[in-house]
Amino acid sequence: MIEANCHCGAVKIFLKQLPVSYTECNCSICRRYAAQWLYVEASEVEITAAEGVIARYQWGDHEIDFCHCSECGSVTHYCSLPESDSSRVAINGRIFDPVMLTGLNKREFDGEAM
Repeated sequence: MIEANCHCGAVKIFLKQLPVSYTECNCSICRRYAAQWLYVEASEVEITAAEGVIARYQWGDHEIDFCHCSECGSVTHYCSLPESDSSRVAINGRIFDPVMLTGLNKREFDGEAM
């Protein structure tokens, strides 16, 4: 099991395996977060945190919950909401040890143009 966590450790994320790539998006929110999104199906990830630790933010079309730790502020992941017809979860690759992402393909997405 591969483990990642926010800065303070209050939010822990477990993956069975890493995807083969990560995505960097330049939309107005992703560029501010400086996230490297690793996309997985909801069934492939376990996210643990005490009640109330994960803070959520919806923006734009309100189809995604951007999640961060309410203790340290680290952006940890986002979840697709039922309105989006997606079961995808995006984990912020920046919460992993940087060595873990070595060798993964980088995909650049032009979210600014959307």
